[in-house]
Amino acid sequence: MSMKFLLGISILALFISCSDLKRPDQIERLQQFEVTLDSLNLTLSEIDSNALVEIIHASKEVNEKVEVLELDTIEYEFAVQLDRFNRMGEDGRWAQKMTKALSEDLLLEKKAVVSLMTDIEQGNGKREKYDEYIQFEEDKLSELRTRITECVERVSNTIVVYDELDGVLKVRINEQIHL
Repeated sequence: MSMKFLLGISILALFISCSDLKRPDQIERLQQFEVTLDSLNLTLSEIDSNALVEIIHASKEVNEKVEVLELDTIEYEFAVQLDRFNRMGEDGRWAQKMTKALSEDLLLEKKAVVSLMTDIEQGNGKREKYDEYIQFEEDKLSELRTRITECVERVSNTIVVYDELDGVLKVRINEQIHL
C-alpha cells in the first residue's frame, strides 16, 4: 500500500512540475494579450466622439428641415443623398453606443487577463485548465479586435459621407426653402 501511495505522490509531483514548466510561456502569452488590449484601447480612443456628435446633429437637422419643406416631389439624386445622410446619422448613433460598449468590454477583458495571469503566477485554480482558460481569453480578444475594426471602419465611412454631403445638402435645402 505504501508503494502505491509513493507512486501516486510521484505522479502527482511530476504532473504539477510539468504544468509549472508551461507557466513562463503562459504568462508571456497573457502579457502579449495585455499589450494587444492596450493597443485596441488606443485605437478605440482615437475615434473622435465630438465628430460623431456633430454628425448626429447634422443628420437630425437636415431631416427636420426636409420635413418642414413638405416636398411633393423630389429629385432622385437628392433623395439618394438624403437617404445616405440619414443612414450616416444612424451609423453615428450606432458608433457612439458601440464605442462606449467596446470600451467597457476592453476594461473587463483586461481585468480577466490580469486575474488569470495572477492565478497562473500563484498556482491558483485548476492548473490543468490554464491552457483552456488562455484559449478562451484569446478567443474573446479576437472577437474584440473584430468588433473594434468594424467600428473604426464604420466611423471612417460615416465621416466620408458627412464630408461629402453636409455642405451639398445644406445648399440644396436652402435652395428649396427659397423657391
